[in-house]
Amino acid sequence: GFEMPVGAVPLARGSVFPNQAFRYSDRIYGLQFHPEITRDMIELWTTKAAEQLELPGAHSRDRLLYDHERYSGAIAQWLNQFLDNWLESGVYSSAA
Repeated sequence: GFEMPVGAVPLARGSVFPNQAFRYSDRIYGLQFHPEITRDMIELWTTKAAEQLELPGAHSRDRLLYDHERYSGAIAQWLNQFLDNWLESGVYSSAA
């Protein structure tokens, strides 16, 4: 988890890690989660770093895969809309 930066606007909260997403000013976003994750990434991470599954609050590999199957479509749609809105807002500049 992380502490919310002073002046940040909370965007998403969770029960295990309260701070899940925030916006700071009109350009900066912070996320605790990985909306870009794929099934292959979950399989790799839960194999290469299996010990992380034993940490407090961690879900089992089966639960992670089940949740990904269940929610990945909605998350992909959210991510695409978020990125489209962010790019269309004009606050992103490739010249930076």
